[in-house]
This record gives sequence, structure tokens and C-alpha cells, in this order.
Amino acid sequence: MISKLGIRIGIAAALCALGGMPVVANAGTTGGPITAHLLSMTVKSVNKTTNSASQQKFDRTTGNVKDVFQACVESSPTKTQGVYLFLDCSDLNHNTIAAIDTNPLFATNVPVGEINFDLDNIVVSTTGGIVKSSTVPVTVEISCNAGALVTEVSGIMDLQYTALGANPSCPSSGSVKITGSGTSNLTGLIPPTFIIDNGSSITVKKRSGSIVVFPPQ
Repeated sequence: MISKLGIRIGIAAALCALGGMPVVANAGTTGGPITAHLLSMTVKSVNKTTNSASQQKFDRTTGNVKDVFQACVESSPTKTQGVYLFLDCSDLNHNTIAAIDTNPLFATNVPVGEINFDLDNIVVSTTGGIVKSSTVPVTVEISCNAGALVTEVSGIMDLQYTALGANPSCPSSGSVKITGSGTSNLTGLIPPTFIIDNGSSITVKKRSGSIVVFPPQ
């Protein structure tokens, strides 16, 4: 529910070995392959409120990915809709987060944000020279619906990798604990400013087997 949205978001994502099968995508030049991951979120938000005695107090709420979808799309998600992270396996910083419909694919298509991966400081674990997992600092920037939700959160993302087509190592799933802050212009529905507190997280679910392109721009 938007009324519980003191939230707002975060991140998700991955790293990948270079090379692989090129896939024609809709979001500019890409090396591919493209992976699409449904996101789930727990967002603990804190903002300032005043009680009946005019004392300032914390106002704490817990939101989830449905709240983010609702703020960005202005409707609750159906069973075929969700917030997805799209990644280019050959360049993790070529990515997008979008609220989409999967049936029909992209019937709903609302840009939500993007993730910045600090690849200079990524730490990977390999087997036989193939990346199997990684830990990487990330920053997620959300901006949707003309200022309805604007956030910046950061954390350390743990990623798992598996083979995808001819590419021996592409992001499969991941998770990150996040903190940060945000703003909203949805007067009365979301606080104008808020903190995303400890206990917040984003889960990057296993990549979709059927979505292999970026959303149309």
C-alpha cells in the first residue's frame, strides 16, 4: 500500500565474465547476453512526525516492492507484473530497473532506476577460472513518476553466477542490504523526506528463462 511507503528502494545485481552470446536488446548497444531478474524488497523507512503534545517523534514504516510499483505506475501490480532488474552480462553497468508486465511482455513498461556497480572494488570467487560468486559495492538510484519516488541507497551485493548459453558465467541471483534516503512529491501518501534504515534489503531473484532483452525505451 502506498500509505506504507515510507520506503523506497534499492538495488540489485551482479557481475559477469566477459564475452558470450550477443543478444539484440532494445536499450542501446549491448554485448549480451541479457538477464532479467524479478526483485523483492524489504524497506524500513523512518521519517519525522509530531505527536499531540507537539513533540517530534520517529515515524517508522515497512514497505515492499509492491509499494514501489504502485508509486511508480500509480496502480497495484497484478500477478503478471513486477519490478525487474535487467543486466548486460558483458557490462553490469549497462542495466536498468523497470516496472513491467510479463504477459503480454512489456505491455506495462515504466522506468524505475538503475544500479551503479563499483567494479574497481569487486571481489570474485572462481573455479577453474570461471566466476562463481562475487561481492561488490553498489549504489541504486531510483527516480520515477515525475518525482513520486526519488531515492539513493547503497550496500554490498552478494552475487551468484551460472552459465548462460555460450557464456560460462552470468549473474544468476543475488542480494544486498541497503541504507540511504529519499524524497517524494506524493503529498499525504509518502513523506516528503525519509531515511531507509537498517533492516532494509533487496533480493535479486533467479534470472528469467523467457525475458532476454531490455525493455523498449
